[in-house]
Amino acid sequence: MAKLLNEPWDIIYSCGPIPMMKAVRELARDDGIAMEVSLEEYMACGIGACYGCVVRVRGNNGEEYKRVCKEGLVFDAEVVIWS
Repeated sequence: MAKLLNEPWDIIYSCGPIPMMKAVRELARDDGIAMEVSLEEYMACGIGACYGCVVRVRGNNGEEYKRVCKEGLVFDAEVVIWS
């Protein structure tokens, strides 16, 4: 576990710009720390009907899309496809 102020980290929560969260995810992965991210995408309808806020993730059957407004806003950083 990584340490901050001599305290162990069990998980990291992050929000903000995508490049920053991607970089933090790399650091968390290197130290074996779980991470969850709060994603912000443009939401046209906010109820899941328009699919304007989708994000690519790794699902049980390969790559899939999740609606940030319905299946998020918070996702495990390891399932998000950051490219």
